[in-house]
Amino acid sequence: ILVLFSMKKCMPVLNKINCTKVWVILYLLTIPMMLCAVYSLEVNLSWDWGSIIKYSHASFYEGNTRYLDYLARYPNNHFWYFIVSTVLKFASLFTSHVTLDTLKNITTGMSILFTLLTMLVIYMSARLLYDEKKAFLVGLAALLYAPFYLYAQFSYTDSPAMLICATLLYTYIKLKRTESTKRRIYLSVIIGLLSALAINIKILVLITTIAMLLDLVLKVISKNYKHLYSIAVIVISTVIFSSSLAY
Repeated sequence: ILVLFSMKKCMPVLNKINCTKVWVILYLLTIPMMLCAVYSLEVNLSWDWGSIIKYSHASFYEGNTRYLDYLARYPNNHFWYFIVSTVLKFASLFTSHVTLDTLKNITTGMSILFTLLTMLVIYMSARLLYDEKKAFLVGLAALLYAPFYLYAQFSYTDSPAMLICATLLYTYIKLKRTESTKRRIYLSVIIGLLSALAINIKILVLITTIAMLLDLVLKVISKNYKHLYSIAVIVISTVIFSSSLAY
């Protein structure tokens, strides 16, 4: 917020530097900083985040079914449980036994990757909307956003949901700027796939898709009928992909 408020004072400085290169350097420096933050603030497995890791590990190695009542109570965790279990099965191909700590570290690495990609996609979206200097400030604000560093260790539904939300916005910006019908359909399918992932991982992210559809509907009401294809493709592909993923 302080960076954005001091935008006018920053502009003369930004005119003297290559904003893109500076942001890339800062982004690369963010990686060791995030690793330090994650492992210096590491906590024990707890709440849903820890439960899914522990239950996936126990189910794989012990064949325990006593955790099914947990999944029955929290159906929103089914897809993430499936992802963690799949990661465990893949990791077990390279070692005779994947310990609980190892699984925790692997999933933490996934969460860090999701968070770093979210920062990158936010910057890429800003580059589509603004000039290089303003995009740099938006990207810098993302790099300085403390919750990214504090939450990166928790490989739960929130970390992939942030990436899905950021990618939805990026794809929608590209969609609105595209005149080619084929490319619009292609981007609409991507939005449908991302929306389906959102439904299965964290349904709150679907608010972003709903906002996009409302925006497109308003454009159709304004007699911009080319957006009808996008609305139809987004809705149909979301239903098809979400049904497939749920199955």
